[in-house]
Amino acid sequence: MKTSHDLCIGVAGAAFGVMLAGSAYAQPPVSMQSVCKTLPCIYDSQNTLVGVPWPLELLTRQISGSWYQLKAIEGGLIESGLFYFGPTDCTGQPYNADPGDMPRFAQFDGRSIWAPVGALETFTWASYSYPALPANGGSCYQYGRCANGQPCTATGAPAVKVETRTFYPPFKVQ
Repeated sequence: MKTSHDLCIGVAGAAFGVMLAGSAYAQPPVSMQSVCKTLPCIYDSQNTLVGVPWPLELLTRQISGSWYQLKAIEGGLIESGLFYFGPTDCTGQPYNADPGDMPRFAQFDGRSIWAPVGALETFTWASYSYPALPANGGSCYQYGRCANGQPCTATGAPAVKVETRTFYPPFKVQ
């Protein structure tokens, strides 16, 4: 059953998408603060701006001039860090899978926000960690081989820590 909150999130997400699309031609970049002057936005319990509502338990957040999607509910950002590694022991450069979403999908590991940064590329992986990097409490899983005994590959970019920030639930739309 749809609630007025669902409708608000859907309408705000659609309106924000139109604003971003409209701003792509000869317009200055749209900041989170300017979007929140005309649309409902998500704030934490200390009235810190977290992001702009986006459909399906997502919000968009502007970090260092780039927009990202994050999973969020009233209880806060959802820990959803999924990091892929070439070696079988979750060491080396972590990667985030990214099929080319716009805005790109960032991940929260409980401490920091990570995002695929740079050009999309095909990478080979043999292990992954979830819901954070192993150094931050995530578990490492060896995967081995994929279909037909071939190495596992995905499309994405190197995972880079783009922000470390503390938000204080509960979140609210206002």
